[in-house]
Amino acid sequence: MEKRWAFFLFVTLLIYIVFIGMINKNAQRIKEQRQEEEQSLSESSAPEISSSDSSSTSTLAKIKAAPVPSAQATAPPQPYQKEDIITVDTRLYHVELTSRGGRPLRWDMLVENSSDTDQKTSHSLRLIEIIGDEQDRELPLEIDFREYNSVKSYHILNRMIFEYDKKVLENGDIEIIFTSPPVEEIYITKRYLFKADSHLTDLSVSMHNTTGNDIIIDDGGKGLGISWGPGLGLLQNIADSYEKRFAKNIYCLEKGGADKFNPSDKSQEISDTLLWGGHNTRFLLAAIIPLEQKAVNFQSAVKTKNTMDAEGKKLALSIPPSTATLWLPKTTLPANGSRSFNFNLFVGPRMYSLLKDYGHNLEASMFYTHMGWVRALCIILLFTLHWLFGLLNNFGLAIIGLTILVRVVTYPLTHKGMKLQAKAMAEQAKLRPFIQEINEKYASNPQLKNKKMMELYKEHGINPLGFLRGCLPLFIQMPIFISLYYLLSESFELRGAGFLWIKDLSAPDRLVNLGITLPVIGNYLNLLPLLMGVSQIFVSKFTSSVSADPNQKTMMYFFPIFFMFIVYNLSSGLVLYWLISNLLQAGQQFIINKNMKKEKGGTG
Repeated sequence: MEKRWAFFLFVTLLIYIVFIGMINKNAQRIKEQRQEEEQSLSESSAPEISSSDSSSTSTLAKIKAAPVPSAQATAPPQPYQKEDIITVDTRLYHVELTSRGGRPLRWDMLVENSSDTDQKTSHSLRLIEIIGDEQDRELPLEIDFREYNSVKSYHILNRMIFEYDKKVLENGDIEIIFTSPPVEEIYITKRYLFKADSHLTDLSVSMHNTTGNDIIIDDGGKGLGISWGPGLGLLQNIADSYEKRFAKNIYCLEKGGADKFNPSDKSQEISDTLLWGGHNTRFLLAAIIPLEQKAVNFQSAVKTKNTMDAEGKKLALSIPPSTATLWLPKTTLPANGSRSFNFNLFVGPRMYSLLKDYGHNLEASMFYTHMGWVRALCIILLFTLHWLFGLLNNFGLAIIGLTILVRVVTYPLTHKGMKLQAKAMAEQAKLRPFIQEINEKYASNPQLKNKKMMELYKEHGINPLGFLRGCLPLFIQMPIFISLYYLLSESFELRGAGFLWIKDLSAPDRLVNLGITLPVIGNYLNLLPLLMGVSQIFVSKFTSSVSADPNQKTMMYFFPIFFMFIVYNLSSGLVLYWLISNLLQAGQQFIINKNMKKEKGGTG
């Protein structure tokens, strides 16, 4: 009997180790940041160009008419100049763009969530956190390119003051066009189209050649590069380990689906045909999607300057501020002509149905770090959860409904396994006196003792490994549990979804703030894991009630406490699933035990 429990403990610990390994396989510690060579021209700035934010179309007319600015060399370094801030407000987000480089300085997503079924609230989720030196800060949607056989980069354009024009279109969309001063006889325009009710934003980057000769844009096969970074969302004072674990630079291949680079001080890149690239966190995705042509390269790096403040001191960052850059193929700017490159920008929640509706295989960003069968099961469970939410109007109730549905679907196998386990334990209880006698009689001869044991099992028609068949319910539930872990960890829909005292089903229930930090437990008292532990004791009690083995009493209390600490800081939605599943299993086992006693009494 001791061997049986030892084997069961070994199997359980093995499952736990594999499970934790899957959870943490993508987590890594960021090493001491390596000094990265910065562009010598990044500290310089061009003379200020007059700007306008009126409804007049003078600047826009100049851009569309494309008059050629006089060719000139790069402007000498100038004192830092103040930029203008252009605001954009739609139903879904609030954006602030700077005239310095035509880049977004702030991007807040408006989110609606509910703490219960009757009360809904809205709040903003900040997607850009400004870090580092204000004068040389990096912002999303910076551009870069090089001429053929030249080491000079045009990255300085991101630090120059642009002219701009803002228009509100009849359909409510907002158009903003930025125009740069010329650098080495090239200037650019950036056109944003913010849509009134969409997470997709149009971006067009036009490169204008003011010379009488063709200019080849070619840096080892790469043409125009456009980046997102540093990071996505907040980077400082993040206590949630989930947020740290899911922060990745993500790309999607034309063939092969989505993949990622973990944030690193070492530059990482892939050269292939890519549909899009960007950055993802636990709940968010920022993706740059080229339209007319596919990208050919994707790079990821944590730049040293983004880890330092203006005084050169290292910032206390919770999440590495990595930058993702997507590169288009090499191109040629015709003499006195232009080339335009069109993109879609998706900046919003990682919601499978929403991403799929927007196209471009954006839904590949969901559950992409997991094995194929786990991802498929996550998607099936997600659709089932949404269907139940449509019926019950609360994600807590939907999780309970999903638990019941899973138990119903797996009932034939789990019921058979539970009956076999109860039967095996009852048979073992009958043989216990004989087993004890053999152990005492042949204690000094292990080989003979094992032989007598096998003869005893054969005589009574008992399979000594029959109890393993009782583990079937556990093995059936484990893939579902693993898939639910990832589903409830990554689904934006559950963020802020409340149930009873729980304010957020994607986080621990955090009933009471303890005011101190305890090992394993942390700062909060989480009630659901305690209830789950109690329910696990009931499951163990009903499972072992068939047998009078005293060794089982120790295990009956050990495993519930063991699992309670495992799940203590997991999402409350996951613990809720396990709690309800335990209650259903305890009730099922109680009925099985009761029927077995009736059968035993009838045959007696």
